[in-house]
Amino acid sequence: MPSVLIVGCGYLGREVARRFFKLGWNVTAWTSAPESAQREGAAGFRVSPVDIRELDWIRRIGQRDGPYDWVINCVSSGGGDSERYREIYLNGTANLIRGLIFDRLLFTSSTSVYGQTDGTPVSEDSPTAMTTATGQILRDTEDIVLARGGIVARLAGIYGPDRGAMLRRFLEGKSTLDGDGSRWLNTIHRDDAVSALELLITTNADSGLYNVADDGGLTQLAAFQFLAEKLQRPLPPSAPPNLERKRGFSNKQVLNTHLRALGWSPMFPSFLDGLEADLSELVI
Repeated sequence: MPSVLIVGCGYLGREVARRFFKLGWNVTAWTSAPESAQREGAAGFRVSPVDIRELDWIRRIGQRDGPYDWVINCVSSGGGDSERYREIYLNGTANLIRGLIFDRLLFTSSTSVYGQTDGTPVSEDSPTAMTTATGQILRDTEDIVLARGGIVARLAGIYGPDRGAMLRRFLEGKSTLDGDGSRWLNTIHRDDAVSALELLITTNADSGLYNVADDGGLTQLAAFQFLAEKLQRPLPPSAPPNLERKRGFSNKQVLNTHLRALGWSPMFPSFLDGLEADLSELVI
């Protein structure tokens, strides 16, 4: 069976690993936390604690477990500043390329690289218009993946079971509307993100950029109106947009053009569909 290495066994990575394990693939997963490796190891596939900032470590573990048909790099910076981004994303990905033997590479980037602020629709062919150092680091990482013939999956904001920051803040009374609430939300349910990555890999998709986002069409105001009606709470107050966000302030509609062209469609076409399904399970 084909082999896959999942680098980053967090909220998304562990579900990707489990999906490919169920498909019968030879799955290996890496995580930066030893305690996470011990916990995830019960899933039936090998999980090892590996620091991708250490090239020698990568080579040693890679020689033991590899080579691989696919490497899926879905690490998270865990927050942090631009230097942390550079260490984890850019340097870490470069180390994977130098230290491993593999056929294809997929990197999960972010739709935060699109810095447009006028609400315009953006596809994979649109300029990124970045305004932050972290966005530039992600773009630099994308470039080295594409140069290796890899795939870049730009993920919108992930939500799903046990992950509901918007709902949690709403219930805590900490939410605010950005101005009039007309800013567009770009989201993807975790299970739809997993199915998108599965399709890209099992079809051996061409090297390139793929936006992993639902069908959109939802403003911040519409989302809060749904929550207010569903949970019998008042709408949040309006406040000036936070222009100091680490990933910058943007307002755009992310299109999933390239994934749709491959025949992919989300189970949850909008954030409201997924929120309706997961409302009782989200951590609040």
